[in-house]
Amino acid sequence: MQLKNMRLQLNKTGINIPQKADKYLNSIVPFLHRALGDDLRSIIIFGSIVKGYCTKESDADILIVVSDKVSKKKIKYLNRVLMAFEIKCGYLKPKKNIIQSILYCVDKSTGMFISHFICREKEFLSGKFAKVFSVNKIMAAILAPNDIVMGSVIGRAHTLYGENLVKKTKLPKVSVFQLLKSAIMNGLTAIGGLITVPFDKRATLYEMESFKWSLLASYYYVHNDCPNINEIIQYFEKLKVCPKALKTWTGLRKKYQEHLKFSLFVPLNVLQIHLSVIGKPK
Repeated sequence: MQLKNMRLQLNKTGINIPQKADKYLNSIVPFLHRALGDDLRSIIIFGSIVKGYCTKESDADILIVVSDKVSKKKIKYLNRVLMAFEIKCGYLKPKKNIIQSILYCVDKSTGMFISHFICREKEFLSGKFAKVFSVNKIMAAILAPNDIVMGSVIGRAHTLYGENLVKKTKLPKVSVFQLLKSAIMNGLTAIGGLITVPFDKRATLYEMESFKWSLLASYYYVHNDCPNINEIIQYFEKLKVCPKALKTWTGLRKKYQEHLKFSLFVPLNVLQIHLSVIGKPK
């Protein structure tokens, strides 16, 4: 499949790929095709780009599905090369000190601010969360709202290359227990983001990510759907849930800057958002 055709396929669905993401895709797709051949089963884009609300700070959100016979060694090699492409395209900054290295390990263990994920076909189709997103198995089992995240990915996914494996999956239904895990996970992420304030200029981004995933998870819990972010915002505006924080978050998405006041209240906002949908008809 030629890259030009891949772009046309996206245009037919009304998806516009930003220049930064387009440069990244034009770099990695030929490489992956050369490196994997027929073992490259599918390349899936998901998240804000698919729904048309990505920002300058958004990740590429690419899921690469390979055949079941691809070895761990080969996957590690592919990850290293793709990280080099991400540095070149501006999605990943070289780690210059121990603090940045620690924060990157946190990002990898949670899946936050990571632009690509590689998994085997069987892992994707069976919905093995930890394998699909290469996150810590223990944390995934205890804290991660697996069904919510998988549902959000599938509901905001589009096949760029290869077989459309997305249509072979189903949106999982979410229990209140999953919603509780989402509240805990995003609350801890928000608190962790506050700890990074003295060390990292991205601290507010951690708060924004916690806030965003609280909105996505809570909306998905009620509607089992992942619409455009504007529709989700309108839903919570009608519920009158933390309106000031919602307005600030929307503004920061348009023009990012460090915002300590917003960040300080995100742990509370996370709780408010999740509590607002408990008991809502599904």
